[in-house]
Amino acid sequence: MFADVDGDAYLDKVSTMREEETWTVRVDLATGGGAAEAFGPDVGAFDPVAAIGAFDIEGDGTGELFVKVGAGAYTSLVQVLDYEDCTITPITLDTIDDFGAGATAIFPVGGSIGNQSGLTCDGTMLWTVYASLFGDGTSYEVIEIPYTLSGSVLTQGFGDGAIVPVDEMTGPLFNCGDLTLP
Repeated sequence: MFADVDGDAYLDKVSTMREEETWTVRVDLATGGGAAEAFGPDVGAFDPVAAIGAFDIEGDGTGELFVKVGAGAYTSLVQVLDYEDCTITPITLDTIDDFGAGATAIFPVGGSIGNQSGLTCDGTMLWTVYASLFGDGTSYEVIEIPYTLSGSVLTQGFGDGAIVPVDEMTGPLFNCGDLTLP
């Protein structure tokens, strides 16, 4: 797939591959050069790692890489990576309560009738969205948690909740520009 990861307005090639017990993300810049970084352990032979694309989370002109690193029956796991100075780095989390602080930024996207989770990007921050169906089946409790990006760290903000009727739950669970899950 192609995306502008270095902010020069040229489309760069972003690819993934699986080797033995690891998977690799590779960036080939349109103007020459690039990087490849191996990650592991392997996430499973039945659901190959796949490059989704790049989206500029914080509006600095460079796109962060989004890679599908695993999946269940109805949910994909999306990891966010940083590309800077010919280096690919996993973005990590800084959380409010320190639970999960320093963890790699991997988010669930998908769900079932009763629970949904997703990601939204607006060009200034990344939002995680979690929705759970109430017992009576008429509405979802929706919680949105904002994250701001500084360097290679996503810092969690305070979330906001709402009650949304079932018939108003619309839109994709993954909404970061024109990126789509493979």
